[in-house]
Amino acid sequence: MTNLTKQQKRIVELLAEGYNNEEIADELKITYKTTKNHISLLLKRIGARDRTEAVVYYYKDLIKELKEELESES
Repeated sequence: MTNLTKQQKRIVELLAEGYNNEEIADELKITYKTTKNHISLLLKRIGARDRTEAVVYYYKDLIKELKEELESES
């Protein structure tokens, strides 16, 4: 997720936790429209068609990071 901004990373984390746009807006103290814009840009940046693909991207990246961490500890 190195190609994502800090805000985009937080948004994809919230998507992975099951938050909807309104809940994300409330959590981040931003407007609903700003939330939608962030999500649209996030999807474009990672090449995802929808929120589900974004969440899959998030978990694949998380697994990759954990594997790298474990390998470096060995």
